[in-house]
Amino acid sequence: MPKQTFENLPDEKRRRLVDFAIDEFAEHPFAQASLSRIVARAGIAKGSIYQYFDDKLDLYRWLLTHEVARLKQEHLAAAVPPASGDLFDRLGAMYLAGLRFLLSHPRIARLGARAMEPSGDPGADQVHTELRRMGLDGMRALLVDARSAGELAPGVDIDLAAHVIAQVMGPGLTNALLERIGTDLEGLLNDPRLALRIGETELKALAQGAAGMLRRGIGGGDAGGPSNSSKQAKGAKR
Repeated sequence: MPKQTFENLPDEKRRRLVDFAIDEFAEHPFAQASLSRIVARAGIAKGSIYQYFDDKLDLYRWLLTHEVARLKQEHLAAAVPPASGDLFDRLGAMYLAGLRFLLSHPRIARLGARAMEPSGDPGADQVHTELRRMGLDGMRALLVDARSAGELAPGVDIDLAAHVIAQVMGPGLTNALLERIGTDLEGLLNDPRLALRIGETELKALAQGAAGMLRRGIGGGDAGGPSNSSKQAKGAKR
């Protein structure tokens, strides 16, 4: 975790260091990432970095579990109204916010994707495990609330559902989006203008489509059955 000397830095200098650290860890796996490159690009002496963090792993852990998590949470909080609709409406809004975040912050998206890959370093892999646990804990809490509200089908395994939803929100939707715009995360990182290949209508269709699949798969009551229009059509035939 950062030392007080880091917190005491002028905002501009602290922001510059964080930005170049995000660049470095997005561009290189943890084992190949270099503190020397970070400090050189940030314009500070290499020895200074150890006044702010214990080592490369300390900086990496803070960056992923605190700074990047904070940026994502701020984005979600602004994009997803609290208590808006049922679980699946909220998931659709979260998915849409996540897709928008990916397109507008490809560096952070690439850094997050690296956290899903083996790093070859036990310390970094432990950070990745901690990051996934944080995400799953939040999803489990959301599902527990949904069960209390009667929004889940009886017998849904909360832990399994949390893992499935996390995969949809992470690699699933990410890969579907990148396929639509004809690139990968590296390509988007190198040319952010590729984000213009997909419009808001198609983004919403992706997010709502994913949430709709989950609604039909694990939803309870009306959420898990045919839509109202389907029920009405069947009733009219009788």
